[in-house]
Amino acid sequence: MEAWGLCIPAEVCCTVNKPPMLDSDYFAAVTIKNYANTIISKCQSGLLGASLAQERMFKTLKAAYSGQQLLEDAESQFWLKNGYFDFGGFQELLDSKYGRL
Repeated sequence: MEAWGLCIPAEVCCTVNKPPMLDSDYFAAVTIKNYANTIISKCQSGLLGASLAQERMFKTLKAAYSGQQLLEDAESQFWLKNGYFDFGGFQELLDSKYGRL
């Protein structure tokens, strides 16, 4: 999901067999609420953003797509059309397009 540009604020870990946590009242009332509060807190504090892997991927793709011989392919044209080559990193692109998350 990160490769598609999604920022992942938390991972929800649970079992579905033994014990079946999704059927647990405690899991639904407390654990899920804690995950939700973590996500809300990260969004409100500005801690939600590009991961290190996304920054590396952005820079690698930028270098690959910016080669003179590659400017004719569809991906390079997409980056050019959307102005992605103008950004130094993925977080900079996110901030420009959506404001600080």
